[in-house]
Amino acid sequence: RNFLFDTEAIRPSGHSSVTTPIGEWVEKLLTDDKYYDTLLPRLPLSLKRDMALELVQLPQLRQAASKRSRRDLRLLAGAKVHVLHGAKWCSAVVVSSCAVGRSLLVEVELEDGTVEELPFGLVRLQERTGSR
Repeated sequence: RNFLFDTEAIRPSGHSSVTTPIGEWVEKLLTDDKYYDTLLPRLPLSLKRDMALELVQLPQLRQAASKRSRRDLRLLAGAKVHVLHGAKWCSAVVVSSCAVGRSLLVEVELEDGTVEELPFGLVRLQERTGSR
Protein backbone atom coordinates (compact mmCIF):
# COMPACT_ATOMS: atom_id res chain seq x y z
CA ARG A 1 0.00 0.00 0.00
CA ASN A 2 2.81 2.42 0.83
CA PHE A 3 4.34 1.94 -2.62
CA LEU A 4 1.19 2.56 -4.71
CA PHE A 5 1.96 6.29 -4.94
CA ASP A 6 5.72 5.99 -5.44
CA THR A 7 6.70 7.83 -8.64
CA GLU A 8 10.29 6.61 -8.89
CA ALA A 9 10.87 5.06 -12.31
CA ILE A 10 12.21 1.52 -12.51
CA ARG A 11 12.97 -0.97 -15.29
CA PRO A 12 11.08 -4.11 -14.28
CA SER A 13 12.73 -6.07 -17.08
CA GLY A 14 16.51 -5.74 -17.07
CA HIS A 15 16.55 -6.22 -20.85
CA SER A 16 14.19 -3.37 -21.67
CA SER A 17 14.72 0.37 -21.82
CA VAL A 18 11.06 0.88 -20.87
CA THR A 19 10.57 2.37 -17.40
CA THR A 20 7.50 2.48 -15.20
CA PRO A 21 6.77 4.18 -11.86
CA ILE A 22 7.03 1.83 -8.88
CA GLY A 23 3.40 2.58 -7.92
CA GLU A 24 2.05 1.47 -11.28
CA TRP A 25 4.27 -1.64 -11.24
CA VAL A 26 2.98 -2.64 -7.78
CA GLU A 27 -0.61 -2.04 -8.92
CA LYS A 28 -0.11 -4.41 -11.86
CA LEU A 29 1.33 -7.07 -9.53
CA LEU A 30 -1.82 -6.82 -7.41
CA THR A 31 -4.30 -6.84 -10.27
CA ASP A 32 -2.77 -9.09 -12.96
CA ASP A 33 -2.67 -12.88 -12.88
CA LYS A 34 0.71 -13.08 -14.64
CA TYR A 35 4.07 -11.37 -14.39
CA TYR A 36 5.52 -11.68 -17.88
CA ASP A 37 5.19 -15.46 -18.47
CA THR A 38 5.00 -16.46 -14.80
CA LEU A 39 1.62 -17.28 -13.29
CA LEU A 40 1.29 -15.48 -9.95
CA PRO A 41 -0.23 -17.12 -6.85
CA ARG A 42 -3.96 -16.56 -6.51
CA LEU A 43 -5.15 -14.17 -3.85
CA PRO A 44 -8.17 -15.06 -1.70
CA LEU A 45 -11.36 -13.68 -3.24
CA SER A 46 -12.23 -11.63 -0.13
CA LEU A 47 -8.80 -9.95 -0.21
CA LYS A 48 -9.09 -9.27 -3.95
CA ARG A 49 -12.52 -7.72 -3.43
CA ASP A 50 -11.24 -5.44 -0.64
CA MET A 51 -8.23 -4.38 -2.72
CA ALA A 52 -10.43 -3.69 -5.73
CA LEU A 53 -12.43 -1.14 -3.71
CA GLU A 54 -9.26 0.88 -3.13
CA LEU A 55 -7.56 0.22 -6.47
CA VAL A 56 -10.57 1.41 -8.49
CA GLN A 57 -9.98 4.91 -7.06
CA LEU A 58 -6.21 4.82 -7.55
CA PRO A 59 -5.95 6.72 -10.87
CA GLN A 60 -8.01 9.64 -9.51
CA LEU A 61 -6.10 9.62 -6.22
CA ARG A 62 -2.74 9.68 -8.05
CA GLN A 63 -3.90 12.56 -10.23
CA ALA A 64 -5.11 14.56 -7.21
CA ALA A 65 -1.90 13.83 -5.30
CA SER A 66 0.26 14.97 -8.22
CA LYS A 67 -1.57 18.31 -8.33
CA ARG A 68 -0.97 18.98 -4.65
CA SER A 69 2.30 20.13 -3.25
CA ARG A 70 4.16 17.76 -0.95
CA ARG A 71 4.20 20.69 1.48
CA ASP A 72 0.41 20.35 1.87
CA LEU A 73 0.79 17.53 4.35
CA ARG A 74 4.15 18.43 5.85
CA LEU A 75 2.21 19.98 8.66
CA LEU A 76 2.60 20.17 12.36
CA ALA A 77 1.05 17.38 14.35
CA GLY A 78 -2.61 18.03 14.95
CA ALA A 79 -3.68 19.01 11.41
CA LYS A 80 -7.17 17.65 10.62
CA VAL A 81 -7.38 15.45 7.53
CA HIS A 82 -9.59 12.91 5.73
CA VAL A 83 -8.06 9.50 4.99
CA LEU A 84 -9.18 6.70 2.72
CA HIS A 85 -9.57 3.79 5.14
CA GLY A 86 -10.76 0.69 3.33
CA ALA A 87 -13.47 1.92 0.97
CA LYS A 88 -14.57 5.02 2.89
CA TRP A 89 -13.16 8.41 3.84
CA CYS A 90 -12.71 8.98 7.59
CA SER A 91 -11.66 11.94 9.71
CA ALA A 92 -8.22 11.79 11.31
CA VAL A 93 -5.49 13.95 12.82
CA VAL A 94 -1.87 14.07 11.60
CA VAL A 95 0.59 12.62 14.09
CA SER A 96 3.69 12.99 11.90
CA SER A 97 4.92 12.74 8.32
CA CYS A 98 8.17 11.63 6.74
CA ALA A 99 9.70 11.18 3.32
CA VAL A 100 10.92 7.72 2.36
CA GLY A 101 12.67 8.00 -0.97
CA ARG A 102 10.19 9.72 -3.25
CA SER A 103 7.22 8.65 -1.14
CA LEU A 104 5.67 10.76 1.59
CA LEU A 105 4.13 8.78 4.42
CA VAL A 106 1.72 10.35 6.88
CA GLU A 107 1.03 8.89 10.31
CA VAL A 108 -2.52 9.67 11.40
CA GLU A 109 -4.73 8.96 14.38
CA LEU A 110 -8.19 7.81 13.36
CA GLU A 111 -11.37 8.72 15.24
CA ASP A 112 -11.32 5.37 17.06
CA GLY A 113 -7.84 6.12 18.43
CA THR A 114 -5.87 3.76 16.19
CA VAL A 115 -2.74 5.11 14.54
CA GLU A 116 -1.89 4.21 10.93
CA GLU A 117 0.86 5.14 8.50
CA LEU A 118 -0.59 5.92 5.06
CA PRO A 119 0.79 7.13 1.74
CA PHE A 120 0.34 10.82 0.92
CA GLY A 121 -2.19 9.98 -1.81
CA LEU A 122 -4.68 8.52 0.68
CA VAL A 123 -4.70 11.66 2.84
CA ARG A 124 -6.32 15.02 2.10
CA LEU A 125 -6.72 18.15 4.16
CA GLN A 126 -10.13 18.86 5.60
CA GLU A 127 -11.77 21.94 4.18
CA ARG A 128 -11.94 24.77 6.66
CA THR A 129 -15.47 25.86 7.41
CA GLY A 130 -16.81 28.90 9.18
CA SER A 131 -16.61 32.59 8.52
CA ARG A 132 -14.00 35.11 9.60
